[in-house]
Amino acid sequence: MVNTTKLLLGLTFVLVLLIVDVLVSYFTGTLGEGVATFLIQALGTVATLLFVGATFLTVRQNRKTIQELRKDREKQVVIDELQYVIQPAIDRLAGNIEKLEAGFVGWKPGDQAFPADEQWEPEGGLSIQKPLSKTQTDEAALLRSKERHPELHSELESYDTTVDDLTAAARDVVRTAGPELTAKVERDVPRFDFSRGSMSVDPPRLLSYLLDGEGREYRDLHTGWSQLLEQRGDEFRALLDEVALEERQQLRNEKRRTLAESRRLRSDLIEIRNTLQEEYGISVNEFTRENLVESAT
Repeated sequence: MVNTTKLLLGLTFVLVLLIVDVLVSYFTGTLGEGVATFLIQALGTVATLLFVGATFLTVRQNRKTIQELRKDREKQVVIDELQYVIQPAIDRLAGNIEKLEAGFVGWKPGDQAFPADEQWEPEGGLSIQKPLSKTQTDEAALLRSKERHPELHSELESYDTTVDDLTAAARDVVRTAGPELTAKVERDVPRFDFSRGSMSVDPPRLLSYLLDGEGREYRDLHTGWSQLLEQRGDEFRALLDEVALEERQQLRNEKRRTLAESRRLRSDLIEIRNTLQEEYGISVNEFTRENLVESAT
């Protein structure tokens, strides 16, 4: 913009010199009246065009300046959105993808595994997370994010429903297979002797491992549970297929759907994050968790 302004000033100066030269030539008789008039009109037209161009460039520069000032004012707001909304959602989805790719949902039975009515329906939950945590998300940043990206938040709400559907599918397996599994454990293996000792077999905990058994390695479990599942896991899973085949298939379907939506939504969030970073000149260090820890110390 500075170079353009200098060019316009230079052209204007040259134009003034030309007009003066034409006038001098006219008064000294070097140029006739007709030629001088034509040249003056032509130079006047050029001057008008230069004025219009200068006005246009000035308006454009003013708009650019206003936009830059607006971005400077909004930058911290956008950093808050990245810090408290976008990046945490990306991280939670990445964790979900890692678990689901391993066939893992992380069912955790509730404290009341056996209610008074003897219906085997533990009030548990999954380790699969919803992208936005109500306890960890800054409300102001969340509201601004919803205003800026309504379609994204519609997708996030849809994903929450998907997680609810996955949880419901897991609960259906628990509700259907729990009583039969309990009866089998009490009848066949109330205790299990393994290489390092003996343990009582808790049916809710056993079922939680079986729900994650497809594609999961049991080597990370306590030695007793690992050996129990290696020795009798197929037997327990056969029981689940016998009494809850349809429910288990529905759980598999929900796992696949949740995994696909996790990947798609994470990709959308990363694209939005990168766009905001580029638009506002924000580095990763300005909104990552590591930077927050350093700032607090």
